[in-house]
Amino acid sequence: MPALVSVLACTCGGDSAKVMAMKAMCPGPSMDPASSTVIGSACMELGLGYNNGLYGSVDEPEARKYYRWGCDVNSEGSCYNLGRMEEKGEGGEVDLVRALAHYEQSCHLGYDEGCAAGFMLENDPAILVGPCERGDNRSCFLLARELDDSDPERAAMIQRQACDRGYAHSCFSYGINLVAGRGVEKDKEQGMAIWSELCDAGHASSCGTFGMMTDDLAIKRDYLQQSCTLGDGPGCMALADISEGELAVELQERACELGLQRACGL
Repeated sequence: MPALVSVLACTCGGDSAKVMAMKAMCPGPSMDPASSTVIGSACMELGLGYNNGLYGSVDEPEARKYYRWGCDVNSEGSCYNLGRMEEKGEGGEVDLVRALAHYEQSCHLGYDEGCAAGFMLENDPAILVGPCERGDNRSCFLLARELDDSDPERAAMIQRQACDRGYAHSCFSYGINLVAGRGVEKDKEQGMAIWSELCDAGHASSCGTFGMMTDDLAIKRDYLQQSCTLGDGPGCMALADISEGELAVELQERACELGLQRACGL
């Protein structure tokens, strides 16, 4: 959510003076679309309040109403939250057409989460270009994933840039491309160094992938154990494959519990 100064610190009921003041600032259809961001923020905060039960019980239809009014005056967070409710059918019917329109509106207003949500709904990578160029790492990660097959060089470049900004998922993907030589000059040593560093920071898939790729059995066990401990199903299964007896069975069961279907019922 965009950073907002909350005036709803008092959650002592929907009739509190602060809430009434907020409602006076967000009167609904009579508002001028060119209204100030302060008014849009008031509508959004009222939506959040009803959405999260700050005035008693959760009231999703009321939340949806205030998000809609906030979006009408170009509150980017209101547009995003309205789209989310329309997509999920919260506070009203599911309406994917309106949801996409409101995600795109929030995106055009500079709210990068709206861009990513619009992409997930429509699967049109074009919506991710703008926020990625603005430095939104999640958008860059999703865009690179879409470009992996059609333009691997561009995908690798985007992954590296997001990785340089510290986005772990892009670093992991960039490591894969380095090891495979896809879209970038092959460099297994550098790719595995990236995974090792990510593993040290607690990135489970990096621990598991490093463990699967190394030939040193002791190091393999160590990295796979770390990945399994961190909740990586493939890592648990790979460790089971090089273990014996009850330990192998326990690791396989753990992989199944973590959602790795091929580990279930073997």
